[in-house]
Amino acid sequence: MNRTPDLAWLRARTDPRAGALYALLDCAREPRLHAWIRAETAPHQCLFSGVQALRLERYGPWCVELHVDSPLLGRWLDQGSGWMQHWGWMFQSTKSLPSVVRHLRRFLQVQAQGRPLYWRFYDPRVFCLTLPELNVGQQAEFFGDCIQRVFCFDHRHHRVVEAWQQSSLLERALTGLRRVHVRLHEPQSLPLTPTAEPALTGRHART
Repeated sequence: MNRTPDLAWLRARTDPRAGALYALLDCAREPRLHAWIRAETAPHQCLFSGVQALRLERYGPWCVELHVDSPLLGRWLDQGSGWMQHWGWMFQSTKSLPSVVRHLRRFLQVQAQGRPLYWRFYDPRVFCLTLPELNVGQQAEFFGDCIQRVFCFDHRHHRVVEAWQQSSLLERALTGLRRVHVRLHEPQSLPLTPTAEPALTGRHART
């Protein structure tokens, strides 16, 4: 039986000060994801823009604010489908969806060894591998003042990577950076085979 985060786990781990719960999804992972996202009443937006969005939005990365009654949230948690099939990862932000998307778009293409490369950070398999390899400055740049807390399922080790920014006033004064902290939730700490649930009790997935 699989162990993946369910609704109760997310309730316990989300921070009410960190804002709304968003999903960053890779539509290339599931042919129905694009239609499910477009059917959402919650705010949603593709990270691609312009001609690229017109050509590739059905297979590209999307950001969705998760409503409490979101069918997408139910499908994600049902039998752990979203986690196990690498649909994407979740994060909290105090920013609006347009601000979140503007921030994330900056990282679709990065410089590596003097060459521009596409970075598929919206794929949880890529993100879980990349995050530990980033230095403190790079982590701080990616999180910025936009991403407060991340939940990403590491399929290789069957555990959840939780990451958040937190630094002392002295550390921030000395470095100008907020350090990203990482906690690994091993399989034994995760619930068994979650099923779809009606969801939270407020308008948005906030605790």
